[in-house]
Amino acid sequence: MIRRSRHAWATGDGLSSHAVWQRLKRDADAKLLPFHPRAVPVTTTGGAPGRVLPVSATHGYLPNDVSLSAQDSARYADHLVRGPVLFNDRAIADGRMAFGETLEGTPALLTLVSLGGGIQGHEGVSHGGFLSALVDSCFGTLFMLASKGMHSGVTARLELDYRRAMPVPSNVACVVWVDQSDARSRKVWLRGDILSLPSSSSGVASLKDLDPSRSDLSLGRQWLGKDATLFAESRALFLKLDKQQLSKVKSGASTSETVG
Repeated sequence: MIRRSRHAWATGDGLSSHAVWQRLKRDADAKLLPFHPRAVPVTTTGGAPGRVLPVSATHGYLPNDVSLSAQDSARYADHLVRGPVLFNDRAIADGRMAFGETLEGTPALLTLVSLGGGIQGHEGVSHGGFLSALVDSCFGTLFMLASKGMHSGVTARLELDYRRAMPVPSNVACVVWVDQSDARSRKVWLRGDILSLPSSSSGVASLKDLDPSRSDLSLGRQWLGKDATLFAESRALFLKLDKQQLSKVKSGASTSETVG
């Protein structure tokens, strides 16, 4: 078992050497990110392809650097999923992300997590509430990256359909993508899959090969391959907010009253 301090990044090699992660590293269109990305000024240069991915008007994430120096776990100390409540050896022991756009320009995020046995509901399987927290956190990260720093946002609706019990401990993937978005509307609909992480990368597709319009196979299963087991499907509604609206929501105002 890996021992670490409250704010230490997982140093196990379970995901860094995983076949799926190695395949993602070979996808030129995938922007790789650590589970605790460090926020840097948007003017920062470096990385590959050499530019920051904005998540606010002033800061963003530097892609393709998942080294220890790129981690900022202290920044997430109070975050439910990325902080010590769930980021520990018995819950999320390791994690990393890949972000990009399909050929049609649909933003998508794949998050790999290595799960321990401390998130059980029934013996040997994950509690359903953990899946909800995980996919909602992934939706939030995707929303920020897809918004390119132009909007803040909050979850207004979250739907989750459980398809199969998810065993733990295990390595799983959460794939989320933008389903509907209109520049004239504050509403952004997102979709997501939680799937098993295949032991082989033979079925893993490249970002530009994904087609979100397919009705026979979700984007998540396209990305990881048909051998991936689907544990849950989700849909969420996020609302774009400016700083004043976000402040009102934090103060207790309803989202419908705030957005109007």
